Amino acid sequence: MNILFDARGVQDRSDGLSHYVRHLLIGLLRADTTNSYTVLLHPAMQAHLERAGLLGRPNLRLIKTSIPFMGLGQQLRL
Repeated sequence: MNILFDARGVQDRSDGLSHYVRHLLIGLLRADTTNSYTVLLHPAMQAHLERAGLLGRPNLRLIKTSIPFMGLGQQLRL
């Protein structure tokens, strides 16, 4: 299965949403080596995945984007 995970809301801060999404994605990637993941992310999120030792996995594709997380404009740009 191909799974698209939108992690654009994760920034270098420790608010509830960033913390939850960051740890949810890291947990999924550690537990699931069968499915393929495409992750939309703010460039800050890549450092978290690198620290977790998850970069370079064959089932992980990263798409770095600066498209804002909220607003109508994001829908049009995506």
